[in-house]
Amino acid sequence: MFSKDEHNPPLVSVVITTHNRRKKVLKTIRSVLDSGNPENILEIIVIDDASTDGTIQSVKNAFPKNNLKILRCEQEQLVSECRNMGLKEAKGDYVFFLDDDVIVSREALSKLLTFLLQNKNVACVIPMILYYHKPNVIWCAGVKHNFWTTLGKLVGKNELDTEQFNQPISSDSVITAFMVCKTIAAKVGFDSKTFPIGWEDMDFATKIRQGGHDVLVLPWVKVWHDYPGAHFLRNKLRLYFEVRNRILFHKRWSTNPIQYLVSVVFSVTVGLSYIILSIRFTRDFVGNFRTVLKALGDGLFSKP
Repeated sequence: MFSKDEHNPPLVSVVITTHNRRKKVLKTIRSVLDSGNPENILEIIVIDDASTDGTIQSVKNAFPKNNLKILRCEQEQLVSECRNMGLKEAKGDYVFFLDDDVIVSREALSKLLTFLLQNKNVACVIPMILYYHKPNVIWCAGVKHNFWTTLGKLVGKNELDTEQFNQPISSDSVITAFMVCKTIAAKVGFDSKTFPIGWEDMDFATKIRQGGHDVLVLPWVKVWHDYPGAHFLRNKLRLYFEVRNRILFHKRWSTNPIQYLVSVVFSVTVGLSYIILSIRFTRDFVGNFRTVLKALGDGLFSKP
């Protein structure tokens, strides 16, 4: 199914990044192992980003007979650097990046890979992502981004999956689960300095698209996401990068000064809206207020 040469199929490296979500990452790994792909065409690399909940030992105990590679960061590096570590370690021609809260369908890996092998102009493919707790409801069938308003739209979000999408969908961002040609991924990389977490997916996909390659969602391929909701409002580090990086992303990728100035107005408005939302989602309103103001200042006066 993968290649015309069935005796020499390409190797796929599955890179799973995780931080303090031991139970969820075990489910993610199990879903990959249950995909039915033989181990000689599949390697699984788990990047543990300084977890303190016993993730590594739990993975070793749960999968003692499986040839898993486990890399541990002694200090938290955040998702971009962890993905770069996995990319550097990967031996496959294709890399399937997975967040640690995703369950893949049995056919997901083979269908994504088959499409890449048959469409050389496509560098990256993404499955349709459904809610884990509402398995027939779409969370994301691609991302459409407005570079003026800085606002993005998740295609199909909260729609019932009735097979209404049956053609590849161009996406402005990778998200949660995506397979990419390793040579292209290694060339563009994840900018862990500017975007350690937050907007790193948009930046990665934009670099691929600027290089003349397609990023597509394949809606007939399914995975399920145990979506945590607006958790970044409860984590000041993630809130900071979400606000700051919105400005830096558009500073880097705006096509003209006017577009960038408009994006700044919207970026500031969105950042201030997070302060209001903090009243509902967190008890530390003052702390979030200070975090957002610092993030806005750093975004406006830093180089991308």
